[in-house]
Amino acid sequence: MLDPGEECDTDDFGGKTCADFMSGDLPFDGGQLACSVNCTILTDGCSVCGDGTASGAEVCDGSDLAGETCEGLGFDGGTLACAADCTAFDTSACTACGDGAVDPGEDCDGDPGAGTCQDLGFDGGTLACAADCTFDTSGCHTCGDGKVSGTEACDGADLGGTVCEDLDAPQNGKFTGGTLACAADCTFDTSGCTWCGNGVKEGNEECDGADLGTATCADQGYLGGGTLACNADCTLDAGGCNGPICGVPDPGQGACPPQCTNCNNGVCTIVCNGNVFDEGPCIGQTLDCPPGWPCTIDCNSYGCQDTTINCADGVCNIDCAGIAACDGAQVNCGQQACAATCDIFTDPQMICGPSCDCQPC
Repeated sequence: MLDPGEECDTDDFGGKTCADFMSGDLPFDGGQLACSVNCTILTDGCSVCGDGTASGAEVCDGSDLAGETCEGLGFDGGTLACAADCTAFDTSACTACGDGAVDPGEDCDGDPGAGTCQDLGFDGGTLACAADCTFDTSGCHTCGDGKVSGTEACDGADLGGTVCEDLDAPQNGKFTGGTLACAADCTFDTSGCTWCGNGVKEGNEECDGADLGTATCADQGYLGGGTLACNADCTLDAGGCNGPICGVPDPGQGACPPQCTNCNNGVCTIVCNGNVFDEGPCIGQTLDCPPGWPCTIDCNSYGCQDTTINCADGVCNIDCAGIAACDGAQVNCGQQACAATCDIFTDPQMICGPSCDCQPC
């Protein structure tokens, strides 16, 4: 009970509230009165918004934010303030990355806005905004720093692992070889690359257009001349070359030449039968195999002693069946050389070598 001489007693304040009391020159405008054990009124729970001290039910007061910050309220940063009525915080100056608005302390938010790589000192590229609202310059580049970055194809000696064969030639697909370089503007310089279709035999090409290098039909094993050409894929085309082909006994064409005993199966055979008593028609003679014909000289057992055999341009088989059949014989190999079938008693025996020349066995 509120007795005479008491200002209050427990919760009885005689109808008074905080508004009936002053904080300096300002009346309290909120809060709750308390009663001391001596039954005097305490205004410690009263507050006045604007005195710069957060008290009573005030969340804040002026610059007194009761220790709170933007970060404490879940923002990324910024400056926290107090509402005019001291009942709430003013978060209008707080920043939050991801809200789409570029707040103080942020470079960007969501996109780089009007910012460009050039603004940041790069030569070009595409500027982006990172998740933490700072500029992402990974798409920017500076041509000349020796490192491929951004939209650069290359930079100095750094070709990014690319070689000529990876790039498209002006025609016929990819480049076929050569040396790739980097231009001053960090684009590929393909002037040192080679490609099938430019009319110049380069790299691993066998030919290119009319440029056959030094290749001839004879190089391809065709001993009858003709015209060597180049395929679209820069390989040699021997379709216009004429036989015979080295190592292949192409059958002769046309009538059987008069020096041949017979031309069975397209092979000119010269038979030199003889024996130690009657000798034979070829001993000491010169035998010429006809051009363009594979030729077999049948020396039998005695028929080619001291005989000169000219093999011309075809495959030349010399059959010396007897021990002394070819004693003193001389074989002059032609373009296609010879393939002699001498027996083991004849010295030297002749074979056709890998380069189509006539060699002793």
